[in-house]
Amino acid sequence: MTEGLLPLVRFHLELHPGFAPPDLAKLLYQGALGMDHLLADRGRFLEELEREWQELDPDPFPGEPLLEPVHPARPVFRVNLRPARRMGIDPAELGTALAHQPLRGGTWDELQELWTGTVRLAREGHLPFAPEELRAQGWELRRTRRPPRHSPRYRALNLPAYRLIHDLGQTSFRCALAGTGEPGGVTKARGSRDPRRPPGNPCTPPGSSCGRSRTRPAGGDGASG
Repeated sequence: MTEGLLPLVRFHLELHPGFAPPDLAKLLYQGALGMDHLLADRGRFLEELEREWQELDPDPFPGEPLLEPVHPARPVFRVNLRPARRMGIDPAELGTALAHQPLRGGTWDELQELWTGTVRLAREGHLPFAPEELRAQGWELRRTRRPPRHSPRYRALNLPAYRLIHDLGQTSFRCALAGTGEPGGVTKARGSRDPRRPPGNPCTPPGSSCGRSRTRPAGGDGASG
């Protein structure tokens, strides 16, 4: 499971200025446990997503990718709301796909395995973090058992606005992307293709609503905080 851990962390280090140990903790927490805590109240999830969508400024980061991987092996991704809005994705269809997806169903043991892997990478000199700092962050994760928050500097520099998709192959989500040129893809920091990208347009049967033309919605600390 940890084989792809170094490329994953390097991807986020390269893409996000100010990426610090709390942001690494949030990344791996999301990969292992998803946003199940937000989906406990799916009605509230949709209300908060709609509010954030309406308030969103879609233009601060024109090169921001639509999707970012958060797990080294499983198809768990962040869906960035700014590019989603710029691309004309229907917020209602996106919200339905996200709110009614299956729970991630991960375990703290999985998170612990990922975190132990990052400490080892830091000890070997592959990451710009002190192993002691990561051990302390891991201890805090175990102590609180709560979703970590992004570091203040990360929030200031990146203005995170996203939700999670627990399985990029989920048909309803990929159909929400139909016509955007991103049928389950992810823009890498250097423009390379993600090897987990599902091929082709997945949209289901002719005559379904998938793939119809999208119109740009009039307007924009869930999973983003």
